[in-house]
Amino acid sequence: MRRIPGVPDALQRVIIKKLVLTALNAKTRNAAFASFREGFPKGHLAKRLSNKVLETLLFRFIEKHPHLEWAICTDQGIGLMNLDAQIAELVLRHFTKLGIPVLSVHDSFIIDYRKVGMLKDVMAKASRQVAGQALPVEGYRLGLDEWDAPIYVLQDFEA
Repeated sequence: MRRIPGVPDALQRVIIKKLVLTALNAKTRNAAFASFREGFPKGHLAKRLSNKVLETLLFRFIEKHPHLEWAICTDQGIGLMNLDAQIAELVLRHFTKLGIPVLSVHDSFIIDYRKVGMLKDVMAKASRQVAGQALPVEGYRLGLDEWDAPIYVLQDFEA
């Protein structure tokens, strides 16, 4: 996506992300743009972006991600949150049945470092069941069950 003139890259990312998330929850573009501006403090650069500029940013986002066009300004937020909750419920039920503690935090899970690979597999299965396909999973570190290391290293790591 091209840069917004005069806007630092880090702020541009914040603006685009906020605009798209707002547009997912809005019924119309005008409602999305008004709500977008309300989300920033007085005097913030984003409050001064015109509808024309916001429309251009949304257009550029859709150009880059055309598969999401159907969801923009069609009040999809609640439905998407419901899908997320269904996936989380399946994950939590799975680990509860096994007696393995897992904590849901927004759209993430915290689990014992020896069960991270299992968690990723369960999340993929749950998202396939709810959304029809395995959704991408991001993890900052490998779990011990994903690490291909000699057994003596793994045993030392667990001690």
